[in-house]
Amino acid sequence: MGKSYRLLTLCVFAALIALPGVQAATTGGSEDQKARDTVAALDKEFTEDRAAAREKLNSNEEYQQARKDRDRKKTRELSDAVMKPFNAAWSARYMNSANAYKGKPAEILFVASMLGNRLADEPGDLLKSTIETHAASPMVLELAKNLRRYTRLLPKDETQALLALLIEKNSSKEVQAHAYFARAAMVGRDASEEDKTASESDYKKVIALMPETSLLSMKARGPEYQKTRLQIGMEVPDVQGPDIDGVEFKLSDYRGKVVMIDFWGDW
Repeated sequence: MGKSYRLLTLCVFAALIALPGVQAATTGGSEDQKARDTVAALDKEFTEDRAAAREKLNSNEEYQQARKDRDRKKTRELSDAVMKPFNAAWSARYMNSANAYKGKPAEILFVASMLGNRLADEPGDLLKSTIETHAASPMVLELAKNLRRYTRLLPKDETQALLALLIEKNSSKEVQAHAYFARAAMVGRDASEEDKTASESDYKKVIALMPETSLLSMKARGPEYQKTRLQIGMEVPDVQGPDIDGVEFKLSDYRGKVVMIDFWGDW
């Protein structure tokens, strides 16, 4: 009975592997992990090489003198002479590795790393082509996490089109939330009332999609809090905590007095 059961199990497992869908999932998972491992190795080596290149630059006497003289033009020239070839060589290495996954979701990992390390010659074009190719992939979250920063890489209309594409095509709530947040944050203080209303709507969608305790949800609630609680003439929200001597205090204890609050941190 035991042998027959094990034989049946092996036959079923073999049959499942033979199915196209299961085989693709198994291969895809292995391939994605291989890509992650490759990117991790590249990132580690890149970080070490960049530190060495900067150390070499900082030890250059001519560079040190230019910095001492506050000669920004000379400083930039000397820096570019070292770092531009360095970045170009590393950009080629990342692209060569990414080409092994051309057209596959795993290439997103290499693109995200290149953008994060500022190695792309045309970062906007690279971002656009990657999102357009992989808008529906769960792995695009690797790019979505930094969409707020990447909105500066392309003209406004092209950026908005990419964000709308992600919202429409990607089923991940987190990817959608990052896209909504990036789109909302693009609206400035001088925007029209229509655009401001649309921005507020996008922030509300982020809050609805993400857990209340998530950093993205907290950020999305910030503009509304600022609008309703932090305007000139409004009562200041109370602040409570220990002073430099460890004594508990509340801001409201100083009501009626002029108070300067200095928020600072170390990280």
